Amino acid sequence: MKTTTYHSLSPTVQVWRFHHLQPGTSLSCGGSSEYSYRKSITNRTSFLATAAVLLCTCLLPAQDKIQNIKLTPKYVPKETVYLRDKGFIIRFSKPDPFKKNEYEFHYYDTKANLIWKKATRFMYKPDYAYTIASPTGNSVYFVEFNMNILSKPFYVTQFAGEGEPKQFKLEGNTGYGESLQYIFCDDDNLYLLVTAEGEELHKKKKAAEQLILNRFSRKDMAWSKHIFKLPPIKDLEYASYWHFLGQSGKDKYLVSKYVNYETNEMQADLLVFDEQANITRRMTLKPEVKERHVRPAYSPHMPSYGEMEVTNHGFGSIISYPTRTPGNTSNGQFGVMSSSPGPVQPAAFNHWQLDATHKCLYTYGLLGQKPYKKLGALYDGFYVQKYDLQGNKIWEVQRTGVEELVEVKKFNVHASPVQREIHLAVLPGESLNFSIYTWRNLFTYEISATGELVNSRKAAKTWKKIGPVLSENYTTKTSEVIEKSGDTLYKMSMHFLTPDGEIVIATDFEKNDMNLYYFKP
Repeated sequence: MKTTTYHSLSPTVQVWRFHHLQPGTSLSCGGSSEYSYRKSITNRTSFLATAAVLLCTCLLPAQDKIQNIKLTPKYVPKETVYLRDKGFIIRFSKPDPFKKNEYEFHYYDTKANLIWKKATRFMYKPDYAYTIASPTGNSVYFVEFNMNILSKPFYVTQFAGEGEPKQFKLEGNTGYGESLQYIFCDDDNLYLLVTAEGEELHKKKKAAEQLILNRFSRKDMAWSKHIFKLPPIKDLEYASYWHFLGQSGKDKYLVSKYVNYETNEMQADLLVFDEQANITRRMTLKPEVKERHVRPAYSPHMPSYGEMEVTNHGFGSIISYPTRTPGNTSNGQFGVMSSSPGPVQPAAFNHWQLDATHKCLYTYGLLGQKPYKKLGALYDGFYVQKYDLQGNKIWEVQRTGVEELVEVKKFNVHASPVQREIHLAVLPGESLNFSIYTWRNLFTYEISATGELVNSRKAAKTWKKIGPVLSENYTTKTSEVIEKSGDTLYKMSMHFLTPDGEIVIATDFEKNDMNLYYFKP
């Protein structure tokens, strides 16, 4: 196991690069309602805010293909779902406050060729509507639902074959449970992960809480209910309840996180389960940091493939609206966050992420010199650690006494924990992009596949919440033109790799244009 510790490393200025979209990723705009259209510029560009990066306004040179899509104020992109070697899907919405909304799905292959385009109507006016995909990309669902009112119906549009939509109505059922945690799918089933009593955040009652896996078959949406037999939680005061971490192959993962910030002890209990909620394996990992104490921070949970998260285990209870944090490569999930969050929960510490592509786990977080206090806690660094799926530590990076972080008071002291936002994205070649955002200040660090801190950058007065790709080993044709970027709500983009090359999706709301660029490898 390799250990790398850094102290006060000066940042290296690099060109802005596109943020890499991880396999299975779904990016979506936020919004309290799928059928309400807001004329403000913030809403018009909320899809782009989730794209995580900016694109300079000049045309990209040497592109091998361009496709143009004309937009209007009533025809806007809402989500993009990356289907690995199957290509990607973009969902467009046609909002109409007086009718059931229309939406349109465009499916492209790995060379940005349009394979099919299907238009359908919402089955009803939902509170929330999101697209999810299985790890292989063979199953794609569009789910419309009311947040945590499980007695009301779920409406599901399933895309199969040549994109022909099949629509199902899943009747509301109190037997599903009380509190919806996740919606995800594999090639055979759609799943609702629900707690039985909604007590997962209660310090005492969560000990008796049950977790339910509601399974709906892909063929006919036939429902079956499976209750987990969960081991006891380590500590009711300092441990989170079980929540979904992601899936790798047939294995699906739950995690309960424990942190005692007084003694600096951390632990993650991981459970591997199958489609019938049988626990097939358990791992206990105990990360440690050197000469520092862990700190809470907000990190949108980023499982491996197309799930949607509907709870916020880090800060308070379930909140009233979902939000897509810019740069959240969360693979089809959506998380929730409050502008006035509740008390810090144990899950706000010791963040974990499953990388199903490379079959490994990462834990990461922020650090300070003394034990965490609710008032006036000082922050001065971060850590990232990598493990294999058997729980063996591969390497760790710890950076403390970081001058460019400490000098920003909203990072160092003058901010609540939820206002320090951290992201970890896996890049091609298994290097990492780690970003820290705290109100108009963005810090980006590149960590190599072998655990070396190789690049860093600070951007002040920025609205972006995740940093650009900095990897010197990430050779792309698009990098030739990404030497400038400005914070604008009008022109933004996303970028990802396919087995056949690179895709850039650039949207300009001033010109009402969306361009898809394909570059050969």
